[in-house]
Amino acid sequence: MNAHVAPEPFADGLYFGLDETPYHADPALGSTDLKQLAAEPAAYWFGSALNPDRPEQDEDAAHRIVGRAVHKFVLEGPQAFNARFDRYPEGDDLLVTADQLGAWLKDRGEKAPATKAGRIELIRALCDADGSEPPRILDHLLKEAADAGRTMLKGPDFDRIIQAGGAVLDNPHLAGSFHGGAAEVSIFWTEEFDGEPVRRKARFDFLKPRAVVDLKSTRPMDGMPFVASCRKALGQWNYPTQAAAYLQGRARLASLVAEGRVFGEHDPAWLARVAAAEQFAFCFIFWASVGAPLTWGGVMSPGNPVLDVGEEYIRRALENYVAARRAHGVSAPWITHQPLEEIELDHLPRWWGAA
Repeated sequence: MNAHVAPEPFADGLYFGLDETPYHADPALGSTDLKQLAAEPAAYWFGSALNPDRPEQDEDAAHRIVGRAVHKFVLEGPQAFNARFDRYPEGDDLLVTADQLGAWLKDRGEKAPATKAGRIELIRALCDADGSEPPRILDHLLKEAADAGRTMLKGPDFDRIIQAGGAVLDNPHLAGSFHGGAAEVSIFWTEEFDGEPVRRKARFDFLKPRAVVDLKSTRPMDGMPFVASCRKALGQWNYPTQAAAYLQGRARLASLVAEGRVFGEHDPAWLARVAAAEQFAFCFIFWASVGAPLTWGGVMSPGNPVLDVGEEYIRRALENYVAARRAHGVSAPWITHQPLEEIELDHLPRWWGAA
């Protein structure tokens, strides 16, 4: 069993330059939590910091790394991407195995040490001694990257990131979405619901004075225009609830700034303009995860009824959260037992039984 220890929560406020790992570890309710709570509180509790034995999440899963890399490329620029990520070494001249290292030494009349590490050390020492260019050794290149804090990406992933990030920035209708703002801004706040305090959080991909911009990947669906695939993803993953939740956080920004609850390096004059804005929209920018490097963007402006539906999901989520916390506390699973019921025709999907 895992022995998770809940992290110390962040103080309410606006945070610049906060790494995503401590942000996600904070137990405040984010948009994913709200979507789970609206549907099934027990599922939320099981995967949350409240569960001391919750399953470990693979933060290094390939799709997560690719997503972070595209964000780095688009939100902070190619230079920032290149400082953080490298293409995984490949090529016929790359020395990978101990046998290849031994053969390189043998060709130069040297006796190879027994261990692979010893062979690498000897090769590097010989090249240093005669001033020659050392061969490309996989283990050495990986260590260099790790010591510099860079992540190696497999060739196809690296190429796709460059292609996808470039496609977003080359789209004249979308590129301006990532100018005049700040990347990866986190906000934590406490609100009262049904007489109880509830901590919430949001992490803006890109914050502008009058907009919050969110970068999403989606897999194009065969036989469907990309814009239709994006619109289907909006409903499939309930992204409007994220938009509504983030805009609720955005509405808290001015009061947090006025209270001096701002942390991390930022431009005070720019932040003053952000805080002064009375209306702001939410903008989704989609990029295709496979196939042609397609992009599409959609906006939810103030008064958009789609946001009203998202806010209803949030209201239901907070209602479920407070009710479950009252009924079960925070240390016991939030399981409820439903009575046996008759299965009715209208309980089944509408397509069931069609000829």
